[in-house]
Amino acid sequence: MKKNIRYNLEHMGDSFAGLIQAVITSARDSAANVVDAMEVWQIKGKKKKKVMDIGRHSVRLRQDRPDMFDDEEIQVVFREYDELQDAIDQFVEKREERAQRARERCERARYGASGDEADADNMEPAMT
Repeated sequence: MKKNIRYNLEHMGDSFAGLIQAVITSARDSAANVVDAMEVWQIKGKKKKKVMDIGRHSVRLRQDRPDMFDDEEIQVVFREYDELQDAIDQFVEKREERAQRARERCERARYGASGDEADADNMEPAMT
């Protein structure tokens, strides 16, 4: 029994060093996994951009040569694209109308109800 305790005490440092090495290896592997995950995420982002480039190019080609796309699946995709683009155009048009009304309101407020620029120059501040 005395030999067993002595052996354990003598080799305690080796056990501690083994545990530290295991923690370091685990941390290194974990960091490598994080880096790999980020690389995959970046590559997927680049892939998504390329798919979007292909889509933009396909839309341009469709406008130039509509007979090129006879496939029914791509026709469905283009119809859905057109519907989405129409919806976007409607929202942009509404937004532009609201912005124009806001600009007109600002101009009326700035120059008064008469719309005369000279009236704005003769106005006194509200608080003196």
